[in-house]
Amino acid sequence: MDETNEVVNIGRDIISPLSLVTEEGTNEYLLLLEAKENALVDSLCGKRYCRERHDFVRQKTKKRIILTRYGRFERLFVYVKDVKTGESYSPLLRSLDIEKGQRCSRDFKQVLARKVSRMPYRKSVEDTRDSFGFSLSRMTLHRYAQDEASDLPIEQEVPSSHCVILADGTKVPGAKRKLEPRVIMSIGGEASDKALVRYVTGMSWKEMRKDLDLSQFRVLVGDGEPGLKEALCDPDMRFHYCHVHAIRDVGLCLWKDGLSHKKAEPFCKQFERILYCLQTSTEKHKQDKDWARLSLRIGKTKTDLRSFAAHASAQGLHSTAAFVLSHKDDLTTVAEFAILGIYVPWTTNPIERVMQEIGIRTKKKGMYWSTPGLDRILRMVLKRYFLPTNQRTYKDVFTTSTQEVVKS
Repeated sequence: MDETNEVVNIGRDIISPLSLVTEEGTNEYLLLLEAKENALVDSLCGKRYCRERHDFVRQKTKKRIILTRYGRFERLFVYVKDVKTGESYSPLLRSLDIEKGQRCSRDFKQVLARKVSRMPYRKSVEDTRDSFGFSLSRMTLHRYAQDEASDLPIEQEVPSSHCVILADGTKVPGAKRKLEPRVIMSIGGEASDKALVRYVTGMSWKEMRKDLDLSQFRVLVGDGEPGLKEALCDPDMRFHYCHVHAIRDVGLCLWKDGLSHKKAEPFCKQFERILYCLQTSTEKHKQDKDWARLSLRIGKTKTDLRSFAAHASAQGLHSTAAFVLSHKDDLTTVAEFAILGIYVPWTTNPIERVMQEIGIRTKKKGMYWSTPGLDRILRMVLKRYFLPTNQRTYKDVFTTSTQEVVKS
C-alpha cells in the first residue's frame, strides 16, 4: 500500500496536464499515466483477483481522447463502479480533473482560452499547434473563451487610499457600428498602484455613472471628451484636464479660428511653456516642500492663461480664448493637490495605457466585433492588466478574486 501511495503522490505533480512540455518526456508521461491509473484503481478496488470486498469494482475500459500539454492522446481508460451509489467513472480522468464529456481539464482550457485574449483566433490555432502539437478549430477556441470568460469578474474592490480616478474610452470596429468600450480606473500614491473601477461597452458616461459610487474620490483626470466631466465629476470633486490633450485641443481651436499650422505654432509654443513651467515648478517645490512658492506659481499660471486668452481674443481667435478661459482652473489641479500631499498625474497616460492594451487585441484590419465577443476578450485583457506583474498568469487571471488583487 505504501508503494501505491508513493506512485500516486509522485504522479500527482509530474503528470499534471499543465506540466512543462519536453519532447523526451512524452513517453515518460504515458508511462506515468499508466502507473498512476493502476495505482488509483488498485487503491479503490484492491489488487486484481483479490478476494477482499471493496466499495469499488472494476467495470470496463473505454477509449477516450484527452488534450494535455504533452499533446493529444487516445487511450483506453479503466472505469470503476461505486457499489454504494452505482456511479461509474474513470479514476485517472477524475484525478486529471477532466470532467465527463470533456477532453481537457478546466485549467488547460483556461490556458487555451488565454491565447485568444492575446492574438486573433487564426493565430491562436497556429500557436496551439506549435505549443502542444495538436490542432483545434477556431470555433473550439471560441467556445473555450465563451465558457471561461463570459462571467469573469474583473472590477475590483478599490483601496480606501485611492482618491483619484481616470476615465477614457476608445472605438472598436463592430459588425454593424462602432463599439465604444469605456474604462474608469483609480490610482493611489503612484501610477503603478491602480485598480479597475468600472468597464462597460455600449453605454454613455451618463448611463455608466447611474449606479456607480464615486464618493471616496476627490479628483477626476480626463481629456476633453464631451460629457465626461459632466457625468463623472461630482460637485465636491475637481477635474484635471490632461496637459497633453489640452495642448492638442488648443491647436485644434486655432485651426477652427482659421490659422495655418505655421501661424498657429507660436501660440501653441506659448501655451506649452505656461503648462510645462507649472509642471517643473511643482516638482521642484514638492521636493523642497516650499508650498508658499508653489501657491504663487499656481496664481502666476492662471494669470498667464488669462493673458494668453486675452491676446488670442485680440487677434480674433475667439474659440481659442474661450477654451483657455473655460479650462484655466482645470489645468492647475495637480499643483493644488500636491500642496495637500495627494498624487495626481499630469496626463491621462495610465488610462491611455489601458486603451493601448485594448487596441493591441481588438483593432486589427479585418476585425469586426459583436458586443458579447468583444466583452469576453476585454474581460481577459483587463483582468490580466490590472493584476500585479508577478501574478499575470492564466491561473491568476481566471481564479484570483478582487480582494486578493487588492491585498497584493
